[in-house]
Amino acid sequence: MHQNREIREITGLLAARFTEFDTRPDVFLDDGSFICYDPSNLNVRVSPDVYLVFGVDAEAIRPRSLYLPWAVGKPPDFALEVASESTSPVDTNRKPGIYAAIGVSEFWRFDPSGGQCYGEMLWSGQLVDGVYQTLPLTTEPDGILKVYSPLLRISLCWDEGWPLLYDPAAGAYSEIGARSTLPVTPRRSNGTLRGRRLNASVKNCDDGMRAEVQGETNTMLNDPQEFLRYFDSIHRRTLRDIEALPPPAEDWAPPVGEGEKSWSIAQIVHHICESRMYFARAYRNEGWLYDWPVPSTERQSGWIPALEESHAEFHRRLDDTPPEWLWRRIKMIDTDGTLSGWRILMMLIEHEVHHRSQIDTYSGLNGWDVPQIYGRTRERIDELQESQRGGA
Repeated sequence: MHQNREIREITGLLAARFTEFDTRPDVFLDDGSFICYDPSNLNVRVSPDVYLVFGVDAEAIRPRSLYLPWAVGKPPDFALEVASESTSPVDTNRKPGIYAAIGVSEFWRFDPSGGQCYGEMLWSGQLVDGVYQTLPLTTEPDGILKVYSPLLRISLCWDEGWPLLYDPAAGAYSEIGARSTLPVTPRRSNGTLRGRRLNASVKNCDDGMRAEVQGETNTMLNDPQEFLRYFDSIHRRTLRDIEALPPPAEDWAPPVGEGEKSWSIAQIVHHICESRMYFARAYRNEGWLYDWPVPSTERQSGWIPALEESHAEFHRRLDDTPPEWLWRRIKMIDTDGTLSGWRILMMLIEHEVHHRSQIDTYSGLNGWDVPQIYGRTRERIDELQESQRGGA
């Protein structure tokens, strides 16, 4: 199940925050076991991805394979579902009514796919008079979505499909797995969280917590060298498009516009070069600064050398950085929000592709040749459609 990573991360976050990794006797946390809601028929039951109960005897609950509200003396306080294609209709249509009938105080839905399953990335409801009233969603300047939980007194956050907790009192985020698989901890055969203890050392890491574990990480970037190999391919395509420009491109600029909108091609090339180091400095937590002396791009003959030198300098600045920096959060230039290191590196890529495409658009408007990104035109792809449909 794809959503297992997110379920484990949320479970780990709640375990760290509210159960002190199962050392608190009055808080019960579980993922995936059944909650029964008909004393006459234990097959009438529901299974949240994660649920949390306060003010109970956790040790008395753990030996059971089922959560029985009438035996425990209360329903769960908190239930959360993580989206998958197979379960999303049930999570959105049936389960709210079931959890409301049981008396679950807060019900949450988290969609790692960006809303493709649930129709929204993050949703939560507070039970009021038997119906879930939607809790307000806010968006931070860096794109992180937050919903504050009156029950938990923290915010659950959606950060590019990854769950975080945010403590308003401390002004800090918490993250256990660092976009990796949460370490597998001792479990009962019936799937409950008995014996969940901190089998990985946990330390403060900037504004969050991260378990230091051995194992596979599952983010889109796992190592700076992996990113640099990707950046190399972006750089090669930028060189290819710049090399294809004819001599008239040297002095060409948009006929109208102000500021950045009026930049010549020479100025855009200069900006691509300097921006590589702008993002490199930010990633290294050295400030969002334009201070690298770009080789001259006044003449077309200097465009390729300037790009090559900036490419080499970017490598020098990232070569010695540790993988942990990919998940380190960096304060933004103009707000109190923060960005993960890997996102800053992806901003560099998007920025470069944006300006390279700008140059390609200018080339097309001037009737100059524009290299095909994959060596095939749309017309050539159209010619191949019949064979792809099995007609040849």
